[in-house]
Amino acid sequence: MGLRRLVMAGGLVLALGAQGARACSDETDLQMFGALQVAQIRPGAGRTHFYKPACDAGAKGFEACRKSAYLMPGDVVLIGDVNDATACASFVDSKGRITSGLIKNDRVQTVRGGDTTSATAFVGRWVREEAEITVTRRGDGLAFSGDATYGAKDPSRVKRGAVNMGTFAFSAKADSNRLSVALTGAGDVAQPQSAATATDCQLDMIAMGPYLVVRDNMQCGGMNVSFTGIYRKR
Repeated sequence: MGLRRLVMAGGLVLALGAQGARACSDETDLQMFGALQVAQIRPGAGRTHFYKPACDAGAKGFEACRKSAYLMPGDVVLIGDVNDATACASFVDSKGRITSGLIKNDRVQTVRGGDTTSATAFVGRWVREEAEITVTRRGDGLAFSGDATYGAKDPSRVKRGAVNMGTFAFSAKADSNRLSVALTGAGDVAQPQSAATATDCQLDMIAMGPYLVVRDNMQCGGMNVSFTGIYRKR
């Protein structure tokens, strides 16, 4: 029962046993970018709970893996790995807080415009916990700016002044909703990643509907600062 493309319809869920609790790939892994999809909880689905990935419930069955977190009809999720009866999903709320896990894949349907490959999909203000990225039009290209912190949610680090920060600002032309750049030299000039050194800030991004997925190389700010994550358009 390997991975397959999600069929977003109202069919019956297949019987879920312990095998339903699959592991989930990291959605910010570059190898996942081509498989990501945007979906929403379909009307009439009611509460759609998250389930723990790779949960071995044994004789208790798949329902023993259910989390307290749930989605409601109309909520939009980012889908990663897809199994026969479940899909790995992430939901980011308006404050940038993320919830991830398995959901039953008969509870979702396609989102109009969620599969656009236009570069304009980048435009907007994007947030996740401890990071924000803003993308605006600039001439025939796009202007990107980002701020991220490490430790800003930790009161003790804030009190000690031990919050680390990272920023970037660059302009680039994007041919699609996916962009890979390296920021080298003064002024953070965007270059192809093939021209980068190991210590240059390198960013991979893909915009899909209300979600922006980012992967960096941990060289875009102070110690432990990273822009890697799933952002929600605000």
